[in-house]
Amino acid sequence: LVIQFLTVFYAYQVIYILISIIKRKVTSLKDTDIRNRFAIFISARNEEGVISELLDSLNKQDYPRDKYDIYVIINNCTDNTLEVAKNAGAKIIECKQKVKSKGEVLKYTFNKLKSNDEIDAGSGRAVRPVYAGCIMTERCIESLYTFLIKRRIG
Repeated sequence: LVIQFLTVFYAYQVIYILISIIKRKVTSLKDTDIRNRFAIFISARNEEGVISELLDSLNKQDYPRDKYDIYVIINNCTDNTLEVAKNAGAKIIECKQKVKSKGEVLKYTFNKLKSNDEIDAGSGRAVRPVYAGCIMTERCIESLYTFLIKRRIG
């Protein structure tokens, strides 16, 4: 009697597992049309000599260009950072208030965009601050997207 009970119990479990495997839809990240949107924030103060390489690398991402925006926050620059960023197609935000750090510049920018409804909690947009003196690999935003999806963040 015990053996019959265990046989039925295990058979039920096998059937349940098979049904869940068959009914489950499997889609890869490449097959899905839904992608998170990103806002890339670059705080820039006299970064004319390095920012063009960063913007070039961001414009060459292996990620749909309409799914991320590049914001360069001009922080009291005395060089041609503004012109370089504009020529690269970045959205420009000028931080004219007195700030003590890049963190304050980023906070100012986030609050400004939030008040203009460009960024809000329900938009599905993730914000990524980037140092102006770096260069991104072509898969940087795709990797960030994969990281967020796997952890169900954003």
